[in-house]
Amino acid sequence: MITTHVSIVESKLRGTSVPLGEDLKCIISMMITMTTAVKIWLQYVLSAMQFFIWGTPHVVLSNVL
Repeated sequence: MITTHVSIVESKLRGTSVPLGEDLKCIISMMITMTTAVKIWLQYVLSAMQFFIWGTPHVVLSNVL
């Protein structure tokens, strides 16, 4: 998914005849943004998993008792 997104942006930039340096800067900044987004998403998923692993049994037990 990320590679196709980058290639689409690449082709758009080539169409507007941007210098290669700017092209690379754009791609690098996009990759940094993507990496940050993935890190945030992973943190969210992990915290949700922790909630389900630790939270659910606790809630079930407190409802039963």
